[in-house]
Amino acid sequence: MNGELAIALERIKKIKADRPVYQELMGFYEKIVKERDEYKKSLQLNQTPIPFEEHLEEVTLKEGFTLFEKEKLPFDYDLMKSYFSKLISLIKERALEQANSIEKMVKKEKGGFEKMITEALKRKDSTVQNPLLAFLLNETINPVMESYASYFQDKIKEGMWTQGYCPLCGSKPFMGVLKGEEGKRYLICERCSSEWLFIRVKCPYCGNEDQKKLSYFVVEDDEVNRVETCEACRKYIKIIDLRKINYSISYYIENIATLHLDMIALEKGYENDTHSLDAYQS
Repeated sequence: MNGELAIALERIKKIKADRPVYQELMGFYEKIVKERDEYKKSLQLNQTPIPFEEHLEEVTLKEGFTLFEKEKLPFDYDLMKSYFSKLISLIKERALEQANSIEKMVKKEKGGFEKMITEALKRKDSTVQNPLLAFLLNETINPVMESYASYFQDKIKEGMWTQGYCPLCGSKPFMGVLKGEEGKRYLICERCSSEWLFIRVKCPYCGNEDQKKLSYFVVEDDEVNRVETCEACRKYIKIIDLRKINYSISYYIENIATLHLDMIALEKGYENDTHSLDAYQS
């Protein structure tokens, strides 16, 4: 068992023990992370690194351009569809009728599975109107993006990138973390899970730097997680304070285990249009 999977499974075990309300959901994701791990192994065996001229990386980033365009990446659609089908099988254990409906939608789609993947990458309405379909497509796409991004992780040096979107693929951050003695804030990409340093007092979604319009809230008995909000765009982002923990975490699992924070933020009138809400909406 690799380290990433071991960490995810250990966190799932702990969350199930500590938070009874999450037991069923964590049980479902326990199956998903195992399938996801096998999927990523297959991807790594079959993917070809993206060619890039190394001397252009720093210039590209400083000009505000991402290192690759996610819509133009070569995809192994057969492998992706196989994983998508495995996810459908897991969904059938919980919601047979909904899963069957998704299968019918895929068969009826004129452009087929490939078109659905393309539209999901472009965040077209036709895919996101059905929350379960959006969840399945994003869950199929994101490990592919993570695999491609792994070739570039060491290229992002602190200070080279100041934008609120991912320096690798251009997607939005779905979560953030605070770490180091100074509590620097790093954002985490919703697609490829890359991290990049970002100024603390600034909204990553609209760029607002007016401190009077930036705030956060926490819930009682939780000193690790907080929700940062922006009154200018009414968006929110969940933040994990890594300085408060002494154990390893999986951002993928922590996002699921903090859905109650999403619910509170939504009730307060804030919005989040990243994939952070896929599990909640599906």
